[in-house]
Amino acid sequence: MRRFLRGLILFLIILSTPQLIFAQTRVVITSPLRSTSFEEMVTRIGNWIFTLALGILPIMILIGAYVLATGGGSPEKRSLGKKIIIYSLIGFVIIALTRGIIALLKVILGI
Repeated sequence: MRRFLRGLILFLIILSTPQLIFAQTRVVITSPLRSTSFEEMVTRIGNWIFTLALGILPIMILIGAYVLATGGGSPEKRSLGKKIIIYSLIGFVIIALTRGIIALLKVILGI
């Protein structure tokens, strides 16, 4: 019964995550194919990927925390939960750094 309740609570948290993230802002995803220049298309694709990663990150952290919490002291489950959390954070940092590098290149090249 406890396992069912934990699963139900996790399911409800996952369902409410997008509403918590985008509660104050309106997200509009436009097609990058309607771009007028290559620069605009790259910017739109980058923004789309960043928005997607921003929505997936809390879900992956919750999944990793769930695996940690329900591991039952198993070293394999504990290791898997930690890896899920660490790799999702590393992936998000890489995506965020990519946006920063693109902005820095625009400033350097004067675009």
